Amino acid sequence: MTAKIDLYFPKFAQYLASDLNPPILSRLAALGAWQVDKAQPIEMTLCETLGLRKSQDWPLAAYTRLGEGLDVNKGSYLIVHPAYFALQRDHFVYGQSLLLESGVSGQLVRLLNNHFAGEGLYFERSKDPAIWYLQSETPLNVQTTLPAQVLGRDVRGLMPQGTDALRCQTILNQVQMLFHEHPVNQMREVVEQVPVNSIWLSGCASADDIKPVYLTKKWQIFANDLLVNGLAKNAKQACYVLPKNWQGLMDSLTADEDALVVVDHGDFLEASWFEPMWASLKKAEVKEVRCHFAVDGMRFTLTLHPRDKWKFWRTAHPLMDYLSIAYDQADGSHR
Repeated sequence: MTAKIDLYFPKFAQYLASDLNPPILSRLAALGAWQVDKAQPIEMTLCETLGLRKSQDWPLAAYTRLGEGLDVNKGSYLIVHPAYFALQRDHFVYGQSLLLESGVSGQLVRLLNNHFAGEGLYFERSKDPAIWYLQSETPLNVQTTLPAQVLGRDVRGLMPQGTDALRCQTILNQVQMLFHEHPVNQMREVVEQVPVNSIWLSGCASADDIKPVYLTKKWQIFANDLLVNGLAKNAKQACYVLPKNWQGLMDSLTADEDALVVVDHGDFLEASWFEPMWASLKKAEVKEVRCHFAVDGMRFTLTLHPRDKWKFWRTAHPLMDYLSIAYDQADGSHR
């Protein structure tokens, strides 16, 4: 029998946007136990699980670069999220992070590097089309907020904090002016896409933040995520490519070893993951499954065991009901 499996769904909000009441997951939600951590997003849970602790900031930029084989040299690094800020009456809210085409991303990065060339700042593209990197030759002391924690909220109180906060704010202001009415955004307007009108900075890190970690627990790790790859590499643990579905995962697992799995897509989760997962649990092929869902910068966890199949008297309600109950119960679970 496979031991325990922790499944992380960082793009669960995308899944909810397409279906607020998925029938299989709603049924599982009625049978399992819920917990919620309002203060800690999934990324932080993954960091702590794989041995990383917060320093001045969560040093995500360093480990994400490590995950794709890039160097971390002098100065500081930040993760850059191309973004759309939506104008309200007297403030901006973080509308969404943007996934840009390669050509568009290249144009904007070249624009930024030409502008900031004399300021010791260098922008760099990533293998992940959703992010870039920013290197500052001068070390920065800031604490940042993840985009998931800012989404749909007023950005004013969530900007980088610390002694170099003004420096980061100045960078953002200059980027916004450079992007305003840029040909890229004019073209996006023609095809009715939201403009790339800002960036968001997170995960400030330096080379000093990369420190060897020796975990007391060995995981079977499956993830395409660059951050998880970097964390696993630093902990000297293998990180395997994420299988396409639950059955592919089961075929890849070693018996009696716990698994950590990051499902980095938000499509077809019912058929590919939740339905066959429940079938495995009912046949007692797995001792325990914990599903960690990213919702509004919080982590919602649904724990399921083979014995839950006997809770046939429980009636399934809309999934959002269970998320609301978990949110309202500060101490964790409902049964």
